[in-house]
Amino acid sequence: MLPTLAGEPLFAPTSDRFVLFPIRYIDIWDKYKSIESSFWTAESFPPEIDATSAATSTHLEYVGRLLELLTMFDSSALFRELSSVVQSAEARAFLGFATMLINIHSEFLGNHLEILGTGATSGGEIYIAPGSLDQWMDKWNGNIGEWMVALASAELIFGSTLFVALIEGCEIEELRNGLKNVYRDRCAFAGFFITLCRHLANPPSPATIQRIITSAVGTELDSIKDLMSLFDIFIDSASLPSLVQFIGDQFANEFNVDKPFGACNPFDKFVVSISGGITAAKVTRPLVEGNEFDSSVEF
Repeated sequence: MLPTLAGEPLFAPTSDRFVLFPIRYIDIWDKYKSIESSFWTAESFPPEIDATSAATSTHLEYVGRLLELLTMFDSSALFRELSSVVQSAEARAFLGFATMLINIHSEFLGNHLEILGTGATSGGEIYIAPGSLDQWMDKWNGNIGEWMVALASAELIFGSTLFVALIEGCEIEELRNGLKNVYRDRCAFAGFFITLCRHLANPPSPATIQRIITSAVGTELDSIKDLMSLFDIFIDSASLPSLVQFIGDQFANEFNVDKPFGACNPFDKFVVSISGGITAAKVTRPLVEGNEFDSSVEF
């Protein structure tokens, strides 16, 4: 359940709730337009998997186990809950589009899991299961700013170890590229919540932000402590703490608060971009060029 919203202009009831133009919150609108321009579909990255060799089959089993863990994170209900109370039309536009992208993420992961044919999450429970995400959010329910920082940190940090293992070490190119899009979207979600926090009358204090970040980093690392042998199949698991701490530092930097860890990113292929522009890995070309209509285009 959302915390109290009293005294916050973004959540104060208004008759203009469904009036989009003229734009009032330019920075929030820019976040929406940025993520809108990166739209993609699950079909952009079809599962093309060759399981003919025993070695490949074994690798795919491990890939499937990590993917199953990744599917346990679903923040769509929290997005819908926030969208039902926020009064900014710009924010609701972003949240609606983001909820659709989360559905695409689920479809993309489901398509690959179906081909992999794995059915047993033998690696054990991980703390980013839906019920545990709710528990995490309840822990930071003092006010709406604290709640949004907690959700942003969950988008960035929870599951980041799974993303880096698959992006760095998976042999399936389409899966790697699609996962880059999924994590890029989650970075954009976090950037959106950071932007909302800048419009709060009572934003969270630097100390609270740091406390949430360090707690999220600790939660993620605790959740994988029994899975290190699985991660070692794809990457050097000893580098994972530095990676998660680096993400926490990047998040702190977006709020202009001191970095709690001073860590570096040990993985070259894993990009963490929270506030920068985002570009789709694969986009649909325009159907109409200039003023000309091309009848040969497939619709």
